[in-house]
Formats: sequence, C-alpha cells, structure tokens
Amino acid sequence: TDLDSVLERAKTLGVNRFICVATNLDDANECLELSNKYESIYASVGIHPHDSKNAPNGYREKIYNFMKNDKMVAVGEMGLDYFRNISSPKIQKEVFRAQMEIAEDLNMPVIFHNRDADNDVLSILKDFPSVVGVAHCFSSTEDTATKLIELGYYISFSGNITFKNSHLPEFVGKLPLDRILVETDCPYLSPVPFRGKPNEPGRARFVAEKISEIVQLAREQKIGAAQMQGATFTITNYGSLGGRWALPIISSGQAGILGIGKIEERPIVVEGKVEARSTIPIVLGADHRLIDGDVAEAFKSSIISDLLEPLNLLVAE
Repeated sequence: TDLDSVLERAKTLGVNRFICVATNLDDANECLELSNKYESIYASVGIHPHDSKNAPNGYREKIYNFMKNDKMVAVGEMGLDYFRNISSPKIQKEVFRAQMEIAEDLNMPVIFHNRDADNDVLSILKDFPSVVGVAHCFSSTEDTATKLIELGYYISFSGNITFKNSHLPEFVGKLPLDRILVETDCPYLSPVPFRGKPNEPGRARFVAEKISEIVQLAREQKIGAAQMQGATFTITNYGSLGGRWALPIISSGQAGILGIGKIEERPIVVEGKVEARSTIPIVLGADHRLIDGDVAEAFKSSIISDLLEPLNLLVAE
C-alpha cells in the first residue's frame, strides 16, 4: 500500500498523528524508521504475547536502547493472550512483567494486549502502580474496563465496536469519556462500513463516531429516567392519541400525558418544551388536553402494565 496515500486519506478524515506499534523487535526497527521519515508518525517498542516465546537474548537491554529515541512514546505492545496461547502463559507473563519493569523504570506509558486473560493481566498491572497506559483494542467486560480505569488506564476501542454482534456498545456509554480512546489496529478490524477490508489509520474516525452515537443515546436515556424518578402520577382517564394508547396524568401539579405504545424514539416534553429524546416511551407535557375514559379498562392491557412496572412509577387511581 502507498503509505503517502494512506496518510493523506487519514488527513481528510481528521486523523493527523499516528503511533506505529511494534509487536517484536524487528517491528520496532521498522516503526522507528517510519517515525524518523514522517513527522506525524511516532513509535513504540515491545514484545507481543504471541512473540514472547521468541524474545531474543538481551531483549530488555534492546528495548532500553530503542527507548532512547525521542520518537518512541510507549513500551508495547505487550500483554497476555490465553485465547491462542501461541506462547505458553508462563513465558507470556515473564516477558510482560519484564516490559512493565522497563516502563516503570523509564516512567513511560504502556500499550497492552489482553485476550481471555483478565485476572492475570489485572494482577500484573496492580504490581506496577506507577505505570499507566492503554488497554489496546479492548474486547473484555465492563467490569474489567472499570477496574482498569481505577488503576489509571485508558480503554481503547477499535473497529469491532461497530460490528453487529459486539457486546461493547452495551457498556461503553457508562465509561468516563476522558478515559476512552479510539484506534484501528491496522490492518485488522476495519470498522463498518469497511468491515472485511484492510484497515487504515483514518478509519479511527468511524470508531469515534460510533462511540459518540452510543454515548449520546445513553445520556438521553439517563436524562429521561432522571426526569421520571420520584414522580407520583394520578391517572385520571385514558384514550388514544395519534393511534397510540395514552394515559393522561397529573404530575407535580401539571397536567400531562403518559404515552404508552411501541418502544420507539420520541421526545420527552416538560412544560411544553422538548428536553431530550429517548427510547423510553414517555411524553410529558403541560399543555396536552386530557382525554375522557375509564382508567380501569386501561390497566387490563398487559402492554400498559408491563411498560409502567419497570419505570417504577407510583400510580394511584
């Protein structure tokens, strides 16, 4: 691939600086060459868990020598991979610890890999409390992400967060934004809509956009839930509104409507003003007309009772 064209495409997508991450010492030489050729490219040096069984004699001293270069910004990629176990867990942990010691000594951040090795990764990281860095291409659980953040690490997401079968969107919106990073893991894990094609650095933008979309939705749902919390509703009557069931209510002295229907995006309205949008099927408004009807009949509808119950509303006839 023409690297100049790759970097130009990245620039058009707003990606202007790059870290070429090494997985072994041969990689580190190439990364360093690129960083010396291009002002916008930086490098790291490390030994990936897959390569740990082939770590050369004197690799510690060689990593120290690489780190003398000003364009070297981190130690890694290092870590543990128990999914493939190309290197034995014993060797992986030994080489991982050795690199953590180097990072600690040099006061440099680390870039680490973790696959199916949560407990051992966390155990080793805890032994080096002064070291911080990046959980590269995160694919683990919310609990592990939270524990890593508590240790001072950043959680970096790649193109796999855009995949339909990814579990990552379920919790990324709960993580603090100032601890989230995006990456590409080129040439792998190209994000939607480029899945299956060789990845490029500029596509980190699509990862960022996906996370932005998830975080925005999570915030809107949180706003909606907060506006409902602790409210007491007296249902006065019911009817239909625009083809949907609607339960008129009195809330905090304001007349309004609790809209019940399909779980779909609709506005949350407070005193006539749209405050947010949410997938929670709720509409509150001070200016809506009450509809005549019999509330007892409304509660015979299972969809109404099923939707009201999880909202923890205090309802009285």
